[in-house]
Amino acid sequence: MKTAISIPTPLYEAGERYARQHGMRRSELYRKALAQFLQVQRRSHLTEELDAFFAAHPACHGLDAGWAETQAAALERDPW
Repeated sequence: MKTAISIPTPLYEAGERYARQHGMRRSELYRKALAQFLQVQRRSHLTEELDAFFAAHPACHGLDAGWAETQAAALERDPW
């Protein structure tokens, strides 16, 4: 699908340089940029949903005491 968009000249020129330097077509650059932007937005939305859930369910904040002890013991044995 073809579409026309308006972007500031400096942004357009930076995109053109990047595409040229990396041997890609302009449309490929914009497809990848839009896909990455949308992925970041989905992740951000998920983070907001998780924050809201944990704010509404404070009992879920902590790690089960048994698991916390198990993890702490494992870390003590880890030579890192």
